[in-house]
Order: sequence, then C-alpha cells, then structure tokens
Amino acid sequence: MKVLVVEDEIILQELYKVILAKSGHEVCDACETEQDAIRLASSHNYDLIILDIYLLNDGNGINAAELIREFSSVPILFISANQDVSLKERASKVKNSEYLTKPVSPLILRAVIKKYSDRLIN
Repeated sequence: MKVLVVEDEIILQELYKVILAKSGHEVCDACETEQDAIRLASSHNYDLIILDIYLLNDGNGINAAELIREFSSVPILFISANQDVSLKERASKVKNSEYLTKPVSPLILRAVIKKYSDRLIN
C-alpha cells in the first residue's frame, strides 16, 4: 500500500514510517503543511493518507481533506491530539475517513491500516 504521511511532528512522521514499513507498506511521501498535502495528493495515486489536524504554517488537515475530496476518494486517516467534539464532527463529514486520537498505540494503528489494506486486496 502506498501512503502519504502528513504530520508536522517529525518524530511522529518517523514512527508512522516504521509502523507502516513493518506492516509491509510504503511511505511514498511525507510532509508537514496543508499546501504540500494537497499538492502531493493531487499529483500521486496514494492508497491511504495519514493526516494530522494541526499542521505547520497554520495549516489544517480537515481543510486539506475537504480539498482533496474534490479530486480523490483516497481513504484518509486523521490522527490528532485534539479531542474537541466539534472538530471530530467536522472531520467525520469527510467521506471515507476515520479519526484516531493521539497518542495512538502502534497496535491500533496497525489494525486500522490493515483494514484499509484488506480493502485494496478484496
């Protein structure tokens, strides 16, 4: 599975890359901004996007996801430390997406990624 990781905390980017690699998936690209997420998603064919909510340069992962939905139905996995109910509700309106709260256990993350991977196979 080809994955784009959008996370402004580099240590979490690296953690996600390790978890994905150990699960047999490829992180094709990683970035830290809303603009880069949209640009990369529009120019590549990813199987999954892992997307933080708060990004560098006052970026917002939900805004990025809404714009990505204008040209792609790629599954989006939001991962955020924010537990604000209205934010989660807004994220839930993005079709073909899921929301996990940080800190996310590697076991849970692998299980969710496997679910998306299994969808590709079937």
